[in-house]
Amino acid sequence: MIGVAPPKFYGISLDATSPDMWLPLTMQQQAMVRPTLIGLNGPYWLHMMGRLRSGVSMAKAQEWLKLELRRYMIDSEGAAVSDARRREIGGSFVQLIPGAYGVSGLRNIYAEPLRILLGIVALVFY
Repeated sequence: MIGVAPPKFYGISLDATSPDMWLPLTMQQQAMVRPTLIGLNGPYWLHMMGRLRSGVSMAKAQEWLKLELRRYMIDSEGAAVSDARRREIGGSFVQLIPGAYGVSGLRNIYAEPLRILLGIVALVFY
């Protein structure tokens, strides 16, 4: 399926410029002269975005996604999944976060130092 994004849609990352064109990932080899981006390990590096169905809470969606991910991982391993691997898969999850502000690596890098700085400032002004 191919669609058209609104002119001001910049994607889910906080880049300054909007891409000129959006293509389904499955068309990447036809559009770019390079090996496929979907390797044998799967597209674990992709950011995915979706909308919650009306009436579905974030917690309920999080629980569903956690169970589906674990089921998918066990199914992908095949019939002979070791107990150690099952325990490892049992700890796997994808954290849902609101997408209103996009995806930014800066948030992950600076969140803790900024909390510490905020604490120091609060102590100084106290």
